[in-house]
Amino acid sequence: MIYRTLNIIYQRIFILIFVFCILIVCFSIYIVHANAIIFIQIDEFNNIETKLINIDTNKYSININYPSTKNKTVNQEINNFINYYIKKTEEDTKYFFPNTYNDKFNLNINYECHRINKDIISFIFLIKYSNNSALNSINITTLSYNLKNGKEINLNSFFKENSNYIVTLCNMSKKYLICSNTLDNKVLQFFIDDISYIGGKSFDGYSFSPNYISIYFNTNKISYEYNLIYEVKIPWKSVSDLLKNNVYLLEE
Repeated sequence: MIYRTLNIIYQRIFILIFVFCILIVCFSIYIVHANAIIFIQIDEFNNIETKLINIDTNKYSININYPSTKNKTVNQEINNFINYYIKKTEEDTKYFFPNTYNDKFNLNINYECHRINKDIISFIFLIKYSNNSALNSINITTLSYNLKNGKEINLNSFFKENSNYIVTLCNMSKKYLICSNTLDNKVLQFFIDDISYIGGKSFDGYSFSPNYISIYFNTNKISYEYNLIYEVKIPWKSVSDLLKNNVYLLEE
């Protein structure tokens, strides 16, 4: 009788352990799937609304196109970015007195999207700021987010720890720029030196699309005489060995 009772207890313990192990496996699969970054082709502006801001005074003219998403946190971040430039323009023109009707500051901001799936998106903002011929600058700002949870996405989101991926991206960027045949020698040498000395800090922004990483370099760092943004496109396939295990590229 005692032996039979113990046998039943052992069987039930075994079943409980088995069920527990199944639950652990299922939970692990769920965690892996939930954290997976799966690349797909998707409409870049899916669920993205473009909003407009137009302000015209005797001192400045502001024209801004900016995105609005379904995520409140992301929208707040974008609004903070836009408001910074509006306030900057107001401050810059506080003691400015136009000589003529056309003598005013101009702020223009436009954007485009890069996207690797329905959740992960990059916004690329081109900011043009001018005052006739006295001031003329072009800047670029990139903001990448997970639209599902509102968290910022960066290079660390894709690359393994200790993979030294920054060095790889820097070397590939230098090679791309040297082979482009579109850069002024002075600009080229500056970019090469900048990348060599400060590495990833030389990047003026980056964005993520299904086929490549875009890294941006701004000539305004050299002089306002140059007003160009150079985009270096690095295929994901060329750095696939450095990517995390939860990153799934497009199938060929």
